[in-house]
Amino acid sequence: MESKWLEDFLLLLETGNFSRAAERRHLSQPAFSRRIQALEDWLGVHLVDRRRKPLAFTPLALEYQAEIRNLLNNMYRLRSQMRADDSGMNRIILATQHTLATAFVPRLIRRLQGVGFHYAYRLRSANKSDCVSLLMQGLAHFLVCYESMVHPARLYSPAFSRLAVGHDRLRLVSAAQDGVPVHGLVSGQPLPMLTYPRDSFLGQVLWDERLPQLMQTVGIETICESAFALGVRELVVNGVGVAWLPESLIRPDLEGGTLMALDDVSPPCDLEIVIYTSRHAANPCVQQIWNFLSNCGPLF
Repeated sequence: MESKWLEDFLLLLETGNFSRAAERRHLSQPAFSRRIQALEDWLGVHLVDRRRKPLAFTPLALEYQAEIRNLLNNMYRLRSQMRADDSGMNRIILATQHTLATAFVPRLIRRLQGVGFHYAYRLRSANKSDCVSLLMQGLAHFLVCYESMVHPARLYSPAFSRLAVGHDRLRLVSAAQDGVPVHGLVSGQPLPMLTYPRDSFLGQVLWDERLPQLMQTVGIETICESAFALGVRELVVNGVGVAWLPESLIRPDLEGGTLMALDDVSPPCDLEIVIYTSRHAANPCVQQIWNFLSNCGPLF
């Protein structure tokens, strides 16, 4: 089986016409038709119903077109990865929390590319504890994570270097309408709260630094719990309740008036953005990147 047969079939699906598909593949129609036939022979099934005019595809062809497309994409991805490895292209693996993968890491990579670090970057987004494990096991070159005064990353080993690169804040926010928060303090009514699991990093920070104080003075009704700040943001924007969200994630919402901060209800909670790496990384490019980051000042 040849990958070009899959490309031919997907193009035939797109155009719905042998002549147009053959022209776009720079083939004669008979040659293109033979390649479709070769794919059918290899699969052992019919993809095109040649008894019908105009062109019609068999139910199997329509049912499995998405899987065929995925197969072709996976083949290309495997080829690209193997070629990169064979050519010695440097792959830099960053382990990072989900929120930072959206709000910070894209800026970090653009900054690195801007000064000549044109490597193949691989992003592994996970919960903070999993990201720490990836770095400690040597499965990531850099760990990008949040820390707070109460919740550092706990990488105390001299085998790792730490660098503070920016600051963020968790802010309690509500959806806004006509410049007024949809949810706020109303006498006798609990505050509808969207929270994070207590075993997640953001959940630990809030349960240790903000929620107990708030619960002493304000009634809270937990509406939903999720470990993903992006999903929590969507719920807040749609007026489901209030939540603490990283300011870096919601800055456009605050500036555009979609969300309003409830700092009078609960003050912001400071977070530090830090990067860790191994002091004994075998990849020389890792040390070059670290030297740059160590001398370029805050990034966020």
